Amino acid sequence: MAPNVPLEASSTATSFLFSALRSNLRPDGRRSFHSTLPLSLSLGSSPGTCSVSIGTSKVITHIVAELTEPRSERPYEGTLDCKIEVGSIAGVQFERNRTGDEELKFERAVERAVRRCQVVDREALCVVAGQKVWSITLFVHLLSWAGLSASVDAAVLSSLLSLRSFRRPDVSVEGGASILRRRGPLSSSTSASIRRNRAKITLHDPASHAPIPLALHHAPLSVTLVYFDISSHQALHKIGPTGKNEERRNAQLEDDGQILLVDPDPLEAELADAVIQIVATPQGDICSIDHAGGKAISPRLLRRAINLARERVKDLSKRCDAVLKANETSEALEVR
Repeated sequence: MAPNVPLEASSTATSFLFSALRSNLRPDGRRSFHSTLPLSLSLGSSPGTCSVSIGTSKVITHIVAELTEPRSERPYEGTLDCKIEVGSIAGVQFERNRTGDEELKFERAVERAVRRCQVVDREALCVVAGQKVWSITLFVHLLSWAGLSASVDAAVLSSLLSLRSFRRPDVSVEGGASILRRRGPLSSSTSASIRRNRAKITLHDPASHAPIPLALHHAPLSVTLVYFDISSHQALHKIGPTGKNEERRNAQLEDDGQILLVDPDPLEAELADAVIQIVATPQGDICSIDHAGGKAISPRLLRRAINLARERVKDLSKRCDAVLKANETSEALEVR
């Protein structure tokens, strides 16, 4: 198989999938459309290092922070950059130094959830306006690919766990008051210049000064769902019709044959009529919804997808809280 070419499902696998869905089963043995894949979370020895596995997808993330000069148009803000690496180790369809469609989709989905959702308070990264700010770089390494859906969800979860667990060194500033001079009327387009008195910035050792956590606006997580319209596949895949009495007994299957699957495996994601990525916070706020191609979905079905995503995000957030709390407890015991 040529690199960067996704695997295609056979006709036998396709027929098996739709027959299983008609029987309220998943191809990997899950007995509920809302059942999730196995999840594993672990924190590394250094702050900001995290490993997450969803199913057979595995991602490792870590963070590097350094003091740099701010951008001239944003003198009061630090920066957050994402460096995403998808190498040949992740799967046979990836080739080093060549970027395929799946890799581009993966990178854009992760950046959309982490950077564009304004997770980090960039103003809190400012040390001295116009002189020094913190530049945070998040490295995302995909080690095992098991479909775009699980890989993206694992990468976003690992990224947020890294951001929540990371600690930057404490700094102290002596002198160097900065005066902001504005030219023209006060507006969003007003140009500004900063008169600098160079400040003395001291970077403290974590052993003498407790490191500082990052200030986060919120902690959104990604949930991917897939949509199937079973009725439209009956003739194509020789799926027998289901009587009304049987449909009533089938609690998971909608009357119109439309279903939503949580945590799809690669086969389900490839054959789905539509794939929906929802980024939401544990409080229920929706940060982004991505429905790239596929069949149109009704507002009623979209509301169902949002409700399922909110419940999944709450569960994932509780798992993250438990891991972070356990890590803090172990660190406190080591200090004693």
